[in-house]
Amino acid sequence: EWDGGKIGGRPSWLNPRDLPQSPIRCKGPCASQTDEGEAMRFVAQLYCPADDTTENEAAFHRTLYVFACPTCCRNLEDDSEKRRDQLSNAVRVLRCQLPKLNDFYPPTGKVTRWNKHTSAHWATITGNDRLNLCAVTGQCSKGKCPKQKRWFCGPTFQKEYLRASKNVSNGGEINLPSIYHESELVVEEEPEVTRSERAESPSSSSRAPLFPSKDITDTDA
Repeated sequence: EWDGGKIGGRPSWLNPRDLPQSPIRCKGPCASQTDEGEAMRFVAQLYCPADDTTENEAAFHRTLYVFACPTCCRNLEDDSEKRRDQLSNAVRVLRCQLPKLNDFYPPTGKVTRWNKHTSAHWATITGNDRLNLCAVTGQCSKGKCPKQKRWFCGPTFQKEYLRASKNVSNGGEINLPSIYHESELVVEEEPEVTRSERAESPSSSSRAPLFPSKDITDTDA
């Protein structure tokens, strides 16, 4: 589910056992209006191993997860500096990485009846009910709804799921406002540049820098 990546849906956690213990919340302007800040929505994830480029064996598997606050991203300031500060608090990127030998995935080949990559498995093994993921956000839950027989990470999402499920008929899909439409994110390797193509292309030294050094200040570090 995480090989390549995806946009929308719920996060497919690379490490299904060691997850954020509470919903990822915004630290932007909306945080001043509530006690905790608005729960961020999952936007996308990208599978991008880095063991070859970084020579770090612990990054044999690596996934980046992007979350954003729709309220703060909608109500951005006109001032560019304020806008940058707003976005830095309204968007969160999490990274997870694993070595080739880990507790969750077989090192080679396909194995039948393998479920160690699921949080439900680790909820049973560890006795940690919070690893039964929220039916809306796909993050650690806080409890199980006795009426819906599902796990949720808060009353807001519990009510959202209940309202949405009432609007479903004939076994259709539940349309949850907090979940963006899911689509696959395909990652393809760039084709190798042939010797003739390299000879025809301008040399890197003749190209203008993307960001001239004079435009970079200490505040950009």
